[in-house]
Amino acid sequence: MKKDRIVWVDILRGMSMLLIVYGHIIIHCDKLSPLNKYIMSFHVPIFFMISGFLFSVKENTKYKDFIWKKFKRIMIPYFVFGFLFLIPFILFGNGLGAMLDRESEINIFKNIFGIFYGNGHDGLLRQNSSLWFLPCIFVTQQIFYFVEKLNEKYKNGSKKIFIYSLTTIIALVLGFVSYSIPHIRLPWGIDVAIVLSFFFAIGKIINLLYDKWKDKKYNKLIGIVLLIVGYILSAPNTAVSCMNHEYGNYWLFAISAVVTSLGFIFFIQGWKKNRILEYIGNNTIGILIFHKLVIVLFQTKLGIISTNLLHGNIIIQIAISLVVLVLSVSSCLIPIEILKRFCPILIGEKRKS
Repeated sequence: MKKDRIVWVDILRGMSMLLIVYGHIIIHCDKLSPLNKYIMSFHVPIFFMISGFLFSVKENTKYKDFIWKKFKRIMIPYFVFGFLFLIPFILFGNGLGAMLDRESEINIFKNIFGIFYGNGHDGLLRQNSSLWFLPCIFVTQQIFYFVEKLNEKYKNGSKKIFIYSLTTIIALVLGFVSYSIPHIRLPWGIDVAIVLSFFFAIGKIINLLYDKWKDKKYNKLIGIVLLIVGYILSAPNTAVSCMNHEYGNYWLFAISAVVTSLGFIFFIQGWKKNRILEYIGNNTIGILIFHKLVIVLFQTKLGIISTNLLHGNIIIQIAISLVVLVLSVSSCLIPIEILKRFCPILIGEKRKS
């Protein structure tokens, strides 16, 4: 992959991670609920679309080698920090989960079970609900290992696009069935992974078509138009929560998330440099793991500051939430850089010579 492609994709991935973090900050801000509703309508789908764009499997890679590589990168950090975050959870109690109004008692056995079950629904993974994302994307990558192996025999781009297009249709339909029929939530977010595989496959299609539309004169204008249309489409829908497998109107969710994600891709494609977003885009696992600590502190432990963040006027909520965004992401830098130096496997990286 060419360097210019990596730069803008890292910028977009960094922006997507900032939106995920910001959504976790304002989820309880009563005056910012419309903004949060909009962000949650696409912030996870766009991340999966980017992941699909970047995903590849080397030719002749055996599945046992592939799954071990992905397990080390994604699931070792998940399990390690799933257990380590039980410590602040015990010390600080309520607030680390997605909802601050959950039951106040601490059920350690339930949360240990949640680590192995790999879901953040129904109060599981309350020690750090953001961790649900990791097993879900791990499962999605396993699905696409076999899609890639099926495509390995095709050299013609149109045949590859056909396979990926067929995958999007299958994922979209199976996701709708899974969403429509009440069922016990599946371990490791398998049911959510099926839905999000739709966006992952679109990312693969975008990758194949990239050379035909990159650096076009009107890309930014197209991006702005798509962002406006995506917002209009998302407005009638109810709040979305991928973690909880809740999408409101499923088809409206799918269409609006695709349109909005494509809007960001068209708008940001061609950006040559943004070191802050590039850094964030290259350290998404570490930021995903650590960002909640500062957020929870501001949401629950700072008296009048916490009260104003959750229930102040809109100006105060915007101001405090932006400060929390900067502080929460910045606070991740210390553990990320320490782990990069001494134990990079804990944030999904290889030790550098």
